[in-house]
Amino acid sequence: MFVDITLREYYFPRYPHMDAADRLRKFLADEGLTQDEFAAKHGISQAAVSAWVKRRKRPGLAMARELQRITRIKPEAWLGVDVVPLPRKEKERAA
Repeated sequence: MFVDITLREYYFPRYPHMDAADRLRKFLADEGLTQDEFAAKHGISQAAVSAWVKRRKRPGLAMARELQRITRIKPEAWLGVDVVPLPRKEKERAA
C-alpha cells in the first residue's frame, strides 16, 4: 500500500510545536486546497473550517475522528488534549 509522506507527517509530526490549526493550514497548502474547496470536498461547512484555522472553535469528537481520517491529524490535537499513558497497576506488571 502506498503511503503519502506528506500525509504521514501530520500523524507523526516533525514539528511538535505546531497545533492542529497550523497543521490544517499546512495540509491545505500542501494539497493546494482553499478552505472552501476542502469544506465542499468533505461535506463540512466553510465557516467551521475557518473557525478551526483561526482557532476560534474546536471540532467535536466525532468530527475530530473524521478529520483524522482525512488529514492524519490526531483527534487529541484537534481537541487540545495531551494523551499521557496511565501507569499500569502492580498486578498488570506482574502478569
